[in-house]
Amino acid sequence: MSTYVFDQAWQKERDRLSALEHLFDGASRRLLKDLGAGPGKRCLEVGCGAGSIARWLADQVGETGHVLATDLDTRFLDGHGRANLEVRTHNIVTDALDEAA
Repeated sequence: MSTYVFDQAWQKERDRLSALEHLFDGASRRLLKDLGAGPGKRCLEVGCGAGSIARWLADQVGETGHVLATDLDTRFLDGHGRANLEVRTHNIVTDALDEAA
C-alpha cells in the first residue's frame, strides 16, 4: 500500500501536474538559474511529475550536461526527445541512486 497522497491513476492527473507547473515553474527556474544550472552541469530532479523542469534543465545544461529525472510515475515524460535527459521510475525513499548520479 502506498502512502502517496495523490492517486496517480486519477484521470485528471495530467491536468493537476500542468496546474502545478503553471504555478511554480517560473520561480523554480529562477532559483535553479541562481544556483548555477547551465552548460555542462549534472542535475537531479526528484519528483519530476510531467517533466517541464526536467526538460528545461536539459535545455539549460546542453549537450555537455546531463539531467536525471525521477518519479514514481514517469508516463508524462515519454518521448521527451532530449539525449541528455534520463528518465527513471524511482522511489527516492526506498530506492538507491548511483553514487555519482
